[in-house]
Amino acid sequence: KMLYFWTITFPENTTDDTAYILLNKWLTRLRQEKMLREYLWIAERQQNKTIHFHMVINQKMNVQRANRFMRASIMHSINKGEIVYSRIAAIKYN
Repeated sequence: KMLYFWTITFPENTTDDTAYILLNKWLTRLRQEKMLREYLWIAERQQNKTIHFHMVINQKMNVQRANRFMRASIMHSINKGEIVYSRIAAIKYN
């Protein structure tokens, strides 16, 4: 079988709690949309000290659609004041 490697990053200075919430929302949406069944992820610190995640999956996943779901979660967190990040930068999330 093929394995596909994903890296999920967040805006600099995103708190760990917010990053985990965003990851959970994103994974839940992917499962609901039947885009994701089995996966394994691990958390790691970036050089800027913001947490990010590595994920391995055993199926292809539409990158544009998956990014769109994460972009929506980030925008929601910006609107709630949970993260400080420009909406223009969030629109370019990929």
